[in-house]
This record gives sequence, structure tokens and C-alpha cells, in this order.
Amino acid sequence: AAAVARARPGDTVLVAGKGHEQGQEIAGAVRPFDDREVLRAAILGRKTPAAPPTSSAEASHQNSQG
Repeated sequence: AAAVARARPGDTVLVAGKGHEQGQEIAGAVRPFDDREVLRAAILGRKTPAAPPTSSAEASHQNSQG
């Protein structure tokens, strides 16, 4: 989540996680953990846009959408 929050336009964030596994064993107990869900939440939780609009027409469209 921290890498996504710090990423700027043009940056690449590499998630080298567990792959398809949806749990993580900690001290003998398997706890739910899915890299895809954590990444999705981090992206949706960004407070700044991932990239600026590429044209003035796109900027105008985005501004009219609120």
C-alpha cells in the first residue's frame, strides 16, 4: 500500500507476492490475506490521480463529470 501511495505518473509498482494463495500462515495460524485485494484497496484508496489527463478534451470531460 505504501508503494502505491508514493507512486507518481510514470512509476512502476511491482507486487512480488504469494501469487494465487489467499492466506498467510503466522505462528501456526492461517490468516486471510490476498495480495490482489490489498493492491486493489491501495489503488482505490489513492488520494491523488494516478496520471494527469492526456488532452484538454479529456480534462474538460473529467471536470464535467464532477
